[in-house]
Amino acid sequence: MIAFVRGKVFGIEEESIIVEMGGFGISVLAPLAMMRPLPAVGEEIFLHTHMQVREDGWLIFGFPNREQLEIFRYLLGVSGIGAKTALSIVNALSADRIATACSKGDYESFCTVPGVGKKTAQRLILELKDKFAKWQGESAEENYLPDFNPDQDLIEALSNLGFGAAESRAMAAKAAAKLGKEADTNSLIKEALRMAAKF
Repeated sequence: MIAFVRGKVFGIEEESIIVEMGGFGISVLAPLAMMRPLPAVGEEIFLHTHMQVREDGWLIFGFPNREQLEIFRYLLGVSGIGAKTALSIVNALSADRIATACSKGDYESFCTVPGVGKKTAQRLILELKDKFAKWQGESAEENYLPDFNPDQDLIEALSNLGFGAAESRAMAAKAAAKLGKEADTNSLIKEALRMAAKF
């Protein structure tokens, strides 16, 4: 199982990013519409990945943040939803909008995604409502300390481990919610990584 890819952007195609790693070019299907700005050729990139093994080959789906990967996997668990449709949904709707649509029964949001009709949208909500209610509850921990400003050392440490700035801040906030604002940087890093490892 490939958990992530890290390398330089070799090229960007219609639905995927080609990442150069150790002399190989790996094609990763990604939600490009949600990646703004798009990474530039030659820029280093880190993507959380999901690998799908099929008879005709392997497909790798990559996401710039862990929330998108988790939601993508939730969508895959819905009957009749394939990987390409799940990617289209993540590509068209933000994580918050998907979670809110499921928890509030807003099937019309899903109908804005190409290839998703009313019946499919209603099935998504029916099968994911409880999961996203739980997901939103966990995500609320990230806002537990709205005035929490992690020091730059903490952000840089998490960024160096491959997490984006926004994700690093969210991880730091969750760790601080658990350990308290007075926890030192090393303790917060360890707690943030421990919590991230659960996903």
